[in-house]
Amino acid sequence: MCEIKGLSAINDIVICHCVHCKVVFFWNKNVIINFKQEEFRKFSHSIERMEFDHAAVIFPHEREGVIVPTSDSNINLSFDKEAWKDMQAPPQEASCMQEVFELMKL
Repeated sequence: MCEIKGLSAINDIVICHCVHCKVVFFWNKNVIINFKQEEFRKFSHSIERMEFDHAAVIFPHEREGVIVPTSDSNINLSFDKEAWKDMQAPPQEASCMQEVFELMKL
């Protein structure tokens, strides 16, 4: 059975993980995506490297946004400029907390 520990909770984004199976749960409003640890690291790094102004595209509703791929090629996340600002901190904070939990096990 999963023992869930919080890694980050900022605005609409909550990231937690199971201390036993190491699955990372990324919650954003009504979407939950499960990542293996390595998948989450890649996801987090892609967010860190992405710059809104360079990656933005015009969406069908004529607003600019970025598209962020997930570990499932059928699922992508999209963020407008305001939501993108809110998206920056949680994955970084969650990655740091994962490292802290790993160090605490030693």
